[in-house]
Amino acid sequence: MTIPDSVTTIGDYAFYDCTGLTALAIPASVTAIGYEAFYGCENLTDVYYAGSAEDWAAIDIDSDNECLTDADLHFCTVTVIEPTCTKDGSATYTCAEDGDSYTVVLPATGHHYENGVCTVCGAKEPGAGGSGWHSPDKLSTFLTNMMNRVFTMLNKLFARFW
Repeated sequence: MTIPDSVTTIGDYAFYDCTGLTALAIPASVTAIGYEAFYGCENLTDVYYAGSAEDWAAIDIDSDNECLTDADLHFCTVTVIEPTCTKDGSATYTCAEDGDSYTVVLPATGHHYENGVCTVCGAKEPGAGGSGWHSPDKLSTFLTNMMNRVFTMLNKLFARFW
C-alpha cells in the first residue's frame, strides 16, 4: 500500500483492523497519524518512509498505533515514474541502510475528456469530432432538425382542431 504524496494526515481509524496490510509506503508529506489509524494491523511488518529519521520523529503519531510503530522502519529515497493516461508508472523506495528497494505500481490515470479532447494528453475522445452519428455537430444538427419538424407538425395539428 502506498500513501500518495498529497496526503499530510492519516486520519483516525484509517487502516483500523486491516489485517491484509503487510507493507506500507509513507511519503515525507505526512505530518500526523490519527488515533488507532493502524490498530489491529498485526501483519504489518515493513514501513517504507520517504524521509529521514528526524522527519519521522517529528510526525505526530496518536495513541494505539503499535502495529505501525513496531513494524520494521526503512528510511528511503523515492524514485517516481509518473503514470500517464495510458501507461502505468511506478514508485521505487530504495532504503539507505541496506540498498533494498520496494516498488509499487502507480496505475495509469485514464483519460479525462472535455469537449472530446483529453485535458491531460490531448488525445481525442473515441467517436468525438469524427464522422457519422458520433460527431457532436452532426448529432446536434439532426436533433435540431427533428425538433423543428415535430413542432411544425404539432402546430399544423393544433391549427386544424383549434
